[in-house]
Amino acid sequence: MARQHVKPSLRASNLGEDRLPSDSACRSMTLDPSSFTRRWGTVTIVVRLVVVAAVAIMALLRWDGGAAFFLGLLAASITQLVDGRVSIGVGLFAIAACPLLLIANREAWLQQSTLVNYYLANVGLYNAGVAADVVAIWAYYFLCIGVVAQIVRHVVMRKN
Repeated sequence: MARQHVKPSLRASNLGEDRLPSDSACRSMTLDPSSFTRRWGTVTIVVRLVVVAAVAIMALLRWDGGAAFFLGLLAASITQLVDGRVSIGVGLFAIAACPLLLIANREAWLQQSTLVNYYLANVGLYNAGVAADVVAIWAYYFLCIGVVAQIVRHVVMRKN
């Protein structure tokens, strides 16, 4: 059995004419990549990416990979390539993970587990207490990056 195609029509009771959404209204309801490039411009996105890449490469040449990651994230957040709320969420998750790592450090059966010791040693940590300290520092960095990005976003929106 073939299904018949039914054409939807919306009628306004007082106007007596067909009222279908306009093309621009339909386009604004969907996530169209072309509307994003029209709004921000392809050149602006490329310039932002180049700035973030330059900051990350310079930090990598000067310091280590961790500094390059956090400075690149800061540059991406300030240029609004990455929303600052993302780094705040990651920072809150890292804060929530710290007590779990401290509990894991106190439990004897986790300290003797070869699987846990294997994964901690691969990351460069030989103790879950040290891992909790490192994760707490990362959480602080993520939260600072998120707050700076939100302040910059507020200043830019206020200026406009």
